[in-house]
Amino acid sequence: MKRIPTLFTIALLALPLTANAAEAPEARFFTGKWGVVAFNNEGDMMKMASVARGYCGLPYTISNKGNGILRMYVEKNLTDVKIINKDNKFYIVPVEEADGVYKGAREVNIINNNTFTLEYLESELNALYGRNVFVRCGR
Repeated sequence: MKRIPTLFTIALLALPLTANAAEAPEARFFTGKWGVVAFNNEGDMMKMASVARGYCGLPYTISNKGNGILRMYVEKNLTDVKIINKDNKFYIVPVEEADGVYKGAREVNIINNNTFTLEYLESELNALYGRNVFVRCGR
């Protein structure tokens, strides 16, 4: 599992971040019901995506609040988040910063129209929750 030192993460997240609407995935891409599982080994991602489809009977729901704001869980709390672009990478971060840091920020990797992964930037959260693969339910 890739681990990012906390100080590096704090430095990265404390930098000014800009949203690039022309390049960032739209909030509506994430809106809907998803099967989700956690995994640690990058090589297991496709196998775990198949397992995630099995969780569509108990889906993880991401709602769109408008203006690019999504409502989803960050750690154990239902939180308003936004999508940002930093150095041609996309992140889902809480709308509000805590002490100048986006606590609970996750890097987004879109696999295809129905699958994406999220990985926490903070090493403690990454160790606790692993990388998550989301598979769209109902398609």
